[in-house]
Amino acid sequence: MPNIHNSNSPITVQPQTPLSFPAQTSPVQANTQEQTPAAATAPKDQFNLGSLSGTQTSPHFTEYQVKRGDTLSKIAQKQWGSSENYLDIFEANKDVLRNPNDLHIGMTLKIPTPPNSVDFPTGTPAAETPAAETPAAETPAAETPAAETPAAETPAPQFQEVTVKPGESLSILALRHLGNSERYPEIFEANKDILRTPESLRAGMTLKIPVSSDRPSDETNGASDVTGVGNLDTEGMTPRAAELYEALKGYQAHHSELGHTNRTRTTDAEMREIAVELDKAGEAFGVDPKVMLAVYAHESGGFNPRARSSTGAGGLGQLTGVAIRQVHYMAGMAKGQQGREPYTQYRDNFIASETNINQRFNIKQNIWTSTAYMAYEIQDRNNGNVQRALARYGDPNVATYGNKVNAEYATLFGSRLF
Repeated sequence: MPNIHNSNSPITVQPQTPLSFPAQTSPVQANTQEQTPAAATAPKDQFNLGSLSGTQTSPHFTEYQVKRGDTLSKIAQKQWGSSENYLDIFEANKDVLRNPNDLHIGMTLKIPTPPNSVDFPTGTPAAETPAAETPAAETPAAETPAAETPAAETPAPQFQEVTVKPGESLSILALRHLGNSERYPEIFEANKDILRTPESLRAGMTLKIPVSSDRPSDETNGASDVTGVGNLDTEGMTPRAAELYEALKGYQAHHSELGHTNRTRTTDAEMREIAVELDKAGEAFGVDPKVMLAVYAHESGGFNPRARSSTGAGGLGQLTGVAIRQVHYMAGMAKGQQGREPYTQYRDNFIASETNINQRFNIKQNIWTSTAYMAYEIQDRNNGNVQRALARYGDPNVATYGNKVNAEYATLFGSRLF
């Protein structure tokens, strides 16, 4: 019979050999070690995000090579999807750009990535956001505001309605309403429902003209932009006249560096008069003064008011008796002719004599007469086609005339006409 121990008696337990387990880290330690990579990764990502918001002192850039027809606005549109912050590119390239229009085909620009004026989400320092408290699944939620930004910043396109007048072209309308004749494709795109081609414009049509703040002309519509080269005194000039004056100074400096002394003889007073009078004449007749400036550069061999050809053409625009006679006819200055506006309004500014060559050397009269004649070629003879009008102004038999004016335009303004 087995012995029954009293419950109050101590129970003797025989010792047993302890079980052996491989050495291992406690569960708490294991979890800590497993989380270590995540903890290191999260702060790294957060630091990079924070650097975009201003904690990084050196901005990132990509390189862009300027192509034909490029402007800072167009480059900004290509690179960022919006032209609104084009001045960021100018600020990043002040070492090679004298002003926002000082572009040349082939030059290399630094493009900020992203643009400095765009706001980015601010990163959270690693010490303030432990990995255990920032699950990976919550990361998209933190980035949600950035995804909503484009919708909030993209305004609906706005337009104004304009009735086309006789003699007007898309280029003239772009110059008048958008500040630059080169923006005529924007008007065409907005009116494709009634325009098959830019040349199908007709008087009496009602067009939608885009209204926007990112005008290329704004690149030179401020005193700070215009006076960006040297110490140019543009007091009393309109923004467009100041732009022309700056282009003249830049043209002269360019050819001075190349040693072309025959294109650097125009005095400062003459350049000022050219800029002021051409601004007024271009506005009066709806002709882009930048086009006329390129014509003068080619025709007179670098803005020589006293240039004279072997055929008798003279002055900045190398006017002939035939061209002067046509302007007289339009202004009612010819015997028996009444003329029409705006030619009759400015008849006192035109060269008075068809035969007196010396009158063609007068800067003001040559500019007003040549601009009026170009208006006649563009609006009356070529239905707004500037390229054909240039050929008619020069010599239709010289196929390279337009290319030569194009080259002068590129030297003056950094892009080509067509």
